[in-house]
Amino acid sequence: MINLIPDFQKQELIKIEKEKIQIIFLFLLNFFFICLLLLFLFLNIYFNSQIQSTNVLITSLDHFKEPEEIKEQIIKTNEELFRINKFYQNRIYYSSVLDSIFLAMPDGVYLNNISFIDKKINLSGFVPFREDLLLFRENLEKSFKQVDFPPVNWSERENINFFVTFSYEKQ
Repeated sequence: MINLIPDFQKQELIKIEKEKIQIIFLFLLNFFFICLLLLFLFLNIYFNSQIQSTNVLITSLDHFKEPEEIKEQIIKTNEELFRINKFYQNRIYYSSVLDSIFLAMPDGVYLNNISFIDKKINLSGFVPFREDLLLFRENLEKSFKQVDFPPVNWSERENINFFVTFSYEKQ
């Protein structure tokens, strides 16, 4: 094939080719430096995190306790857990107490007030007949201890406003 391009244009084309090669080379060189910079940044972050974790480990080793201190701490914790467990074992489930009270109530007995003070329970209410109050007392004595109906509760035959105090023992 015959090259009919004049020498001047050939020089121009060669010059343009060289510029293209230079641009590609510069682009690749810039890409390489950016990748190298990112690599160094990653390594810096990695080593800093390793240094920090080592410092934390060293600090935690400084706070490491002697076996005697650990034993004392275990004993104290066990005592606390024992007290907490004892507290939970001695607690009263008021829902079961209320169930027992309502099961002991015959028809016609109405409660106006219920109060719980430790293991002592105070009730006040209304009963239409003394016989119902007597039945209520008998039923309460089956479920509870120290059932105390004041004598004033028994003075009326009908429409009695009563008050009772009793103790609840955990079963």
